[in-house]
Amino acid sequence: MPKKRVLYLDVLRIISCFGVVLRHVCSTYWDHLPTNSVRWQLLCLYDSLFIFAVPVFVMISGALFLAPEKEISIRRLLGRNVLRLLTSFLFWSGLGALRLQRIYRGCGATDLTNLKRFVFDTLFSSPSLGFLLTLIGLYLAVPLLRCITKDKKTVWYFLALAFIFNSCVNFLCFVPGLGGWLYEHALMLRDRISVQPVLGYVGYFLLGHVLADYDFKPAVRRGIYALAVLGQLWATLYAAYVSYRTGVPDQSSFGYLLPTTVFISAGLFLWCREHLSGLSCTTRPGKIIRELGLCSFGVYLTHGLLLGLAMDAGIMENAMNPAVFSLLAAAVLFGAGCAISWLIRRIPAISRYLI
Repeated sequence: MPKKRVLYLDVLRIISCFGVVLRHVCSTYWDHLPTNSVRWQLLCLYDSLFIFAVPVFVMISGALFLAPEKEISIRRLLGRNVLRLLTSFLFWSGLGALRLQRIYRGCGATDLTNLKRFVFDTLFSSPSLGFLLTLIGLYLAVPLLRCITKDKKTVWYFLALAFIFNSCVNFLCFVPGLGGWLYEHALMLRDRISVQPVLGYVGYFLLGHVLADYDFKPAVRRGIYALAVLGQLWATLYAAYVSYRTGVPDQSSFGYLLPTTVFISAGLFLWCREHLSGLSCTTRPGKIIRELGLCSFGVYLTHGLLLGLAMDAGIMENAMNPAVFSLLAAAVLFGAGCAISWLIRRIPAISRYLI
């Protein structure tokens, strides 16, 4: 009997996964089109509409691993969850490194140099797969974070610190005239205070738990949705305007740790919980969502390698209209990743270590 799944989380997985793929496809054209062209502005729009993708992935993990009804032993956490992420990272990042080795071949490097390069590329060449290492760090902290979630006041206190020292400090660089000075000195002050435990993605991890398990009054939900819309408008318009004026692509408003991205991610997560919690695995749409949700991790793992191979073959260079081709390419990569994931999941002995 299929394991019961929370389908609104699968919807979030699917949307976020496609968003990651589309953003990486768009990045192949990001620096090759004039920023005052309609085509570049469309790519900027696509990119901005999915800035929630990585934060939402973290929030989904937080919603699952910090759920109060879920019992997670340290042995199971390390031997199953952390091990799965680690082996998946090494395998798919290793394949990507082998692709780069093929490109480097003929450069006259020694075997030892090639080996060092392979190890380096496996660990550091793929930012998207490198995110799995961030997740491993969060998984290792799960037993500690579950202690925090036992008291709601402590949870809100932690999130307040994370929002202030993480998101608000990062937003200071956008203050007209004084942004650079304020941001630089705020970072110096933050380092002196030494609040590392609330920095990075741990706030998103806890926020996923809060949005999945806490109840919110209608007025609060509407407020979060309003902030999400305003955050999306600001992120999109700022990037489009600054890039248009300067002639240089600007993604500074797309930062994952900005308060606007927090609002956008929280709004989407809460909206899906509010409106899609009634989805059932017994219906045809529910079965499709469940299957795509099961494939989404495989899509995330494989899309970088598939995109790299497409670039090696020159497929990405032949696009007549990059704005339209990006959507088609992202759909094809998503479908190919689903197919690979579906096939690997049919190999019981190794699937849990690769997908």
